[in-house]
Amino acid sequence: MRILKKKIAELENDFISFIQYGRLILNCTRAEIRKNFPKNRITILPGLDSNELMEIRFEDRTLSCLFNNNNTCYSGFLFLDNLEFLDIYKKICNNLCRIVVSDVWRYDNYYIELRSHKADFYFAFCLQYNSYDNLSH
Repeated sequence: MRILKKKIAELENDFISFIQYGRLILNCTRAEIRKNFPKNRITILPGLDSNELMEIRFEDRTLSCLFNNNNTCYSGFLFLDNLEFLDIYKKICNNLCRIVVSDVWRYDNYYIELRSHKADFYFAFCLQYNSYDNLSH
């Protein structure tokens, strides 16, 4: 039981930095994001339309950033390599963020949404949340 509590505390500390990623990417340019993550491997990939996708690799997760025509990040996605602790991360969001609707939280001046695609789950960071968008997920 003590080992589990220690692991949960480690996950909480780690995930607190995860939920702050929105602040470090949203409304930031590529250059600003590079400055915010100087020790991480960053890859630029061709995206949809003329926009590019920036991927920031961490030890056990990948943060992807989408940019608008003004070279500003308008949305980000956090993909975890291991979903074993997903329920704990949801509880942390419930405790540290304002719940908007199920699996959507407001933190600081942006939203965090837990989304799924097939059997995979990921967190999305965005500046605006529209509940109608949630109906299509």
